[in-house]
Amino acid sequence: CLNTAFSYLIYACALYIGLSFVWANLCAVVSGVLVSFRMQRGLVFGEGRSGAFLRYIAFWAVIWVINIFIIWLMKIFVQDSYIAGALALIPVTIISYFVQKIWVFA
Repeated sequence: CLNTAFSYLIYACALYIGLSFVWANLCAVVSGVLVSFRMQRGLVFGEGRSGAFLRYIAFWAVIWVINIFIIWLMKIFVQDSYIAGALALIPVTIISYFVQKIWVFA
């Protein structure tokens, strides 16, 4: 929850300074990855097996593409990158949790 709020703040700030939603989302994902790996590994999922960081990076690369697609779809209906990004948080957060639980930190 804290990481999601942090990432959305980065996304919104990047939009505010004029970046497109694609670049704003990349800034949010990169900053989120840098902050969240240790926190999620230790507090949410436990230590997990070795190689988790490489799986984590690969996972977030795929999630970034999925997130961009979802934001693009949302923009068809709401046409506002802030709202589209916020709406995309719902499915992306759910997907993220289960993939990390099953694959990244299993």
